[in-house]
Amino acid sequence: MSEAPHVRHAERADLPAVSELAVRHAEYERAAPPPDDLPDRLAALLFDTATPRRAAWWPKTPVWNDGAIRFYDRMGARARQKVRYSLPVAPRASNTEPPQGLSCPACPSRN
Repeated sequence: MSEAPHVRHAERADLPAVSELAVRHAEYERAAPPPDDLPDRLAALLFDTATPRRAAWWPKTPVWNDGAIRFYDRMGARARQKVRYSLPVAPRASNTEPPQGLSCPACPSRN
């Protein structure tokens, strides 16, 4: 087995490569691609704030991706549970009719 990976703080010059990695990662996981302006968004989050980010997180790792899970475990990353919700709604009779069966106390009235 190779040496343990070396993790360092990101530098602004890394952002185009990180963005390309995100594109390839989305392709691999059959997900939507990241926005075209990802390097600029990352720069704003990582470098253009009074309190730079100091943690790395991976927003999604599908349960079928055993290789990635083993990799993250070896790196010392901690898995976090994620609860997924879905809400089935009845089909609408027309596009102008609101969905049936939904109520939201915080939402404005539809009257």
